Amino acid sequence: MSNQKKQIKGKASSAKKPGRKTNYTLLLVIAAILGATYYCYLPSLENEFTNWDDPTYVTENKLIQKTNSENIKKIFSPTEGVVSLNYHPITMYSLALNYSKHKLEPHSYFVWNLFIHLLNTLLVFIFIYKLSNKNEIVSAITAACFGLHPMHVESVAWISERKDLLYTLFFLSGAIVYLNYLKSGRVFSLILVFILFALSCLSKAMAVSLVPVLFLIDYLQARKFTVKTILEKTPFIILALIIGYHAVVVQSKEAMNEFDTFTIAQRFMFASYGFMMYLSKLFVPFHLSAFYPYPNVNDLGNIPSIFYIAPFVCLAIIGLPLFLIWKFKKELLPVFVFGMGFFIVTIILVLQFISVGSAIMADRYSYIPYIGIFFMLSSIAYNLVKEKKVIMIIGTAIVISFAYLCMQRVPVWHNTETLWTDVIEKYPYRVEVAYKNRGNYYAQNNRVKEAYDDHETLINKMKSQDAGVYVNFANICGLLKDFPKSLEVYSQALKIKKTDNYDIYLNRAITYSMMQQFDKAMMDFDTAATMKPNDDKLIQNRSFVYLQIKEYDKAIADYNVLMERFPDVKDYPFNRALAKFNKGMYNEAIDDFGLSIKLKPDNADAYFNISLAYKLLGKFKEAYDNGQKAKSLGKSLPENYLNELISKSGS
Repeated sequence: MSNQKKQIKGKASSAKKPGRKTNYTLLLVIAAILGATYYCYLPSLENEFTNWDDPTYVTENKLIQKTNSENIKKIFSPTEGVVSLNYHPITMYSLALNYSKHKLEPHSYFVWNLFIHLLNTLLVFIFIYKLSNKNEIVSAITAACFGLHPMHVESVAWISERKDLLYTLFFLSGAIVYLNYLKSGRVFSLILVFILFALSCLSKAMAVSLVPVLFLIDYLQARKFTVKTILEKTPFIILALIIGYHAVVVQSKEAMNEFDTFTIAQRFMFASYGFMMYLSKLFVPFHLSAFYPYPNVNDLGNIPSIFYIAPFVCLAIIGLPLFLIWKFKKELLPVFVFGMGFFIVTIILVLQFISVGSAIMADRYSYIPYIGIFFMLSSIAYNLVKEKKVIMIIGTAIVISFAYLCMQRVPVWHNTETLWTDVIEKYPYRVEVAYKNRGNYYAQNNRVKEAYDDHETLINKMKSQDAGVYVNFANICGLLKDFPKSLEVYSQALKIKKTDNYDIYLNRAITYSMMQQFDKAMMDFDTAATMKPNDDKLIQNRSFVYLQIKEYDKAIADYNVLMERFPDVKDYPFNRALAKFNKGMYNEAIDDFGLSIKLKPDNADAYFNISLAYKLLGKFKEAYDNGQKAKSLGKSLPENYLNELISKSGS
């Protein structure tokens, strides 16, 4: 008996050393996964903001420009805090914190994106490690695939997808704490899960899928389905319904396509196609794109044959493995049900049963759902392959291939040009927003010929019916000084967009004024003013035309508004002074020219106009002094002008 006890004791003590070694090795594996992920995404730290949603979320978003209590209330308001038809105040607050420290310097935003992605990769490892009863191989493969899969680049390398990263951070944290709750049974742990769930929902509404995931965790952990399991999740279900309802109400205003655009059957096919393609791109992540357009419909109203086949492929993807596992390996059934169920419940809301937006799928939607498939496949492989080294070798090879493709994908998101050029190469003449956004980028960067080509493609080859495209093209024609063409295109835009066309009338008015057709310009300004009478751009451009047509009182009224709104703009007091000068209000004009000089001390024209005003007032000495100042600043004066002032002043 004593020998047996010693033998057992010896075994126990000898088992400690491999345990320590394994833990040390595990830390190295985690470090390697995080290090590889960081290395692959390192180029993203040099990315720029793009013109796809980034202006709405960051560069033109006044909501993030202050972090005081009043603005934080706006960010968290269910009405004022809605951005791009999404209510995600935690996400917006994180961007506000970025702005408060680094304004619009993009590097810091991408640093935080990458940091959160690394945290999420670590959380995936911890979640799977706990879920799989501390299976290190399954945890490592799942985490590495999550961190390095090229489909996840969009969520990390695009600032507007900060919401993906944040909701995943809280989602995974909640799932991990829930696993702790199942072991401890502590109510505090369940309360913490709910708090994390709420934070996840306030980062992105997609987090509502955590509720069915909690039930799936119960199933995998062989927990009995009882009244208690339902009651403990009732607060989660209520919050999920509230968040879901609010998201539907907000997005139904614009983001959701009209229900009769496609038939119900076609929508089911689109959802099946998306399900199929998300899984196919998990295994073969090629031909990735920031935008996947809906299929073209032929004259008979039919879509490509792949969409008719997709529902049957989906049934086979789910049904065939399920049958084989049930028939031959029933012990793996919980793993399959959990993994496939996790994928389905976390992606079903974006499978376009109801079309949201103009893309049939998006890489970013795979960010959380792939975790279920990675876990399922690695767990099944671990149980089927006896030689664990084989799994490790195959797993490493897959991860390396993902890493390579990830490094190829990251540079696509470097800036607006690289992003949309990639989409155009994948789908030539299919994605209007790609040509439009790239063309706008070219125009903003003075690459006018390239901007012209992209917009001409939209109008002549793609037959765009987007009035915004015509407006942009007309603006580009204006930059090329082709004003007649510009006017023609503005008029085409008005035929397409018969309401909410303020910008079209305003821009056409500006074009008329540049052609010195001031009467036609004023007609368009007057029409625009019926829609937005207090708009800055309207008043700025109309005030100048009032000067040209000698409507000085109206010009003065406009410049009064502009000087109140923009007290530091030197042109406004100068132009108001011109209006007053031409009305014979010489003293008032002198005062305004003086204001202009305060903003621009070397304003020779202002000094000369003051001189003229004093001359007309009979104050020749003052006229001479200001004329002399204008000359010293380089103003060319009329011949003998100063001599005339000297003679009249008697000096």
